[in-house]
Amino acid sequence: MSVLLSPFWRLHRAIRNAFYNLTYRVQRFIRGYSDLEVFDLSGRFTEIMTPILTELRKTHHGYPCGLTNEEWEQKLDEMIRHLKYMNDSAETHVAIAKELGFENCEIGRMSFDEIRRIYEYIQNESDEFFRLFARHFFDLWD
Repeated sequence: MSVLLSPFWRLHRAIRNAFYNLTYRVQRFIRGYSDLEVFDLSGRFTEIMTPILTELRKTHHGYPCGLTNEEWEQKLDEMIRHLKYMNDSAETHVAIAKELGFENCEIGRMSFDEIRRIYEYIQNESDEFFRLFARHFFDLWD
């Protein structure tokens, strides 16, 4: 029975997702933000800021006083790297587990202590990103 209903559920899900995507676009147009940003601000922030900083890194025409062009690019690269590890996804957890040298990097097979260390790592990356972001906030222009 579920095999017969599967295509209908996919169609139902596609229509529902299209409706929500349209709703979010209208909300962004009217309010400047959508319920999606309110629901998951941290995830949306990293999703938006990573490509913005990457584009700024490629196209910047200047750099802050007291830094050279190479030093500024290095600071931007550092912010981008920290942002990539701030994402709270399964792929990020596996990448961090590999970087920390865990023997078993599969989700669901890590110990509580390993998961705690992953979240500490994410928090450290977040702290470092926001330290750099706050220090160079007014330098983020093209």
